[in-house]
Amino acid sequence: MDETQVRLGGMALQNGVLVHGPTSWACAIRTDSGEIKVAAARKRLLASRVQQPLLRGPVRLAESFAVIPELRRRLPEARLPFERPVVLAATLASAIDASR
Repeated sequence: MDETQVRLGGMALQNGVLVHGPTSWACAIRTDSGEIKVAAARKRLLASRVQQPLLRGPVRLAESFAVIPELRRRLPEARLPFERPVVLAATLASAIDASR
């Protein structure tokens, strides 16, 4: 990978966006009153340091999920997609269908 390229991931929220990179994350949301709130922090778990191919993917997945509790502490107004009953039902239906 070129030195100038940075890998970013993220998630659309019901009221904002969450973006995370190799070492940090940031989130911006719009509250019900129209105010924009922003939070950012460094990641505690740095999956980018893992070099073993079999561990790299699971550690990166765990790292991306580890951001969510900290996000909720800093921006309790953030509405995550899986908090909607429709999204949860679709996820469960997909898991049941895939297990057949």
